Amino acid sequence: MTGNDAAPATERAAFGVRAGANKFGFVKCPFCGHRGTELLDEATGTRVRFFMFNDEASAREHRISGLCQPCQDGVFH
Repeated sequence: MTGNDAAPATERAAFGVRAGANKFGFVKCPFCGHRGTELLDEATGTRVRFFMFNDEASAREHRISGLCQPCQDGVFH
Protein backbone atom coordinates (compact mmCIF):
# COMPACT_ATOMS: atom_id res chain seq x y z
CA MET A 1 0.00 0.00 0.00
CA THR A 2 1.16 3.49 -0.66
CA GLY A 3 -0.07 6.98 0.04
CA ASN A 4 -2.94 7.40 2.46
CA ASP A 5 -4.54 4.03 1.73
CA ALA A 6 -5.14 1.87 4.75
CA ALA A 7 -5.85 -1.85 4.79
CA PRO A 8 -8.18 -3.18 7.49
CA ALA A 9 -6.29 -4.72 10.41
CA THR A 10 -7.99 -8.04 9.63
CA GLU A 11 -5.80 -8.26 6.50
CA ARG A 12 -2.59 -8.16 8.55
CA ALA A 13 -0.08 -10.95 8.02
CA ALA A 14 0.45 -13.36 10.87
CA PHE A 15 3.97 -11.99 11.28
CA GLY A 16 3.51 -8.24 11.35
CA VAL A 17 5.71 -5.90 13.40
CA ARG A 18 4.74 -2.32 14.15
CA ALA A 19 7.08 0.25 12.58
CA GLY A 20 9.60 1.44 15.15
CA ALA A 21 9.46 -1.78 17.17
CA ASN A 22 13.09 -2.70 16.59
CA LYS A 23 16.38 -2.32 18.43
CA PHE A 24 17.11 1.09 16.86
CA GLY A 25 13.56 2.46 16.70
CA PHE A 26 13.69 2.67 12.89
CA VAL A 27 10.32 3.52 11.34
CA LYS A 28 11.63 2.67 7.86
CA CYS A 29 14.01 0.07 6.47
CA PRO A 30 17.61 1.31 6.80
CA PHE A 31 18.54 -0.27 3.43
CA CYS A 32 15.73 0.68 1.06
CA GLY A 33 13.67 3.23 3.01
CA HIS A 34 10.44 1.18 2.87
CA ARG A 35 8.03 2.59 5.46
CA GLY A 36 5.88 -0.50 5.97
CA THR A 37 2.20 -1.01 5.27
CA GLU A 38 -0.34 1.42 6.68
CA LEU A 39 -3.15 -0.34 8.52
CA LEU A 40 -6.25 0.86 10.28
CA ASP A 41 -6.40 0.09 13.99
CA GLU A 42 -10.08 -0.77 14.25
CA ALA A 43 -10.14 -0.25 18.02
CA THR A 44 -8.93 3.35 17.92
CA GLY A 45 -9.67 4.35 14.32
CA THR A 46 -6.07 5.49 13.85
CA ARG A 47 -3.66 4.45 11.13
CA VAL A 48 -0.46 2.67 12.09
CA ARG A 49 2.44 1.30 10.03
CA PHE A 50 3.47 -2.35 10.13
CA PHE A 51 6.16 -4.37 8.41
CA MET A 52 4.95 -7.76 7.19
CA PHE A 53 7.13 -10.88 7.32
CA ASN A 54 7.03 -14.41 5.93
CA ASP A 55 7.80 -16.12 9.24
CA GLU A 56 8.67 -15.55 12.89
CA ALA A 57 12.42 -15.73 12.19
CA SER A 58 12.13 -12.81 9.73
CA ALA A 59 10.03 -10.79 12.19
CA ARG A 60 12.63 -11.48 14.90
CA GLU A 61 15.43 -10.33 12.55
CA HIS A 62 13.54 -7.08 11.91
CA ARG A 63 13.41 -6.43 15.65
CA ILE A 64 17.23 -6.67 15.63
CA SER A 65 18.23 -5.00 12.34
CA GLY A 66 15.18 -3.03 11.18
CA LEU A 67 15.36 -4.64 7.70
CA CYS A 68 12.15 -5.21 5.72
CA GLN A 69 11.36 -8.63 4.23
CA PRO A 70 12.66 -7.91 0.68
CA CYS A 71 15.97 -6.58 2.07
CA GLN A 72 16.30 -9.59 4.36
CA ASP A 73 15.70 -11.84 1.36
CA GLY A 74 18.49 -10.06 -0.54
CA VAL A 75 20.94 -10.27 2.34
CA PHE A 76 20.26 -13.80 3.62
CA HIS A 77 19.23 -15.76 0.51
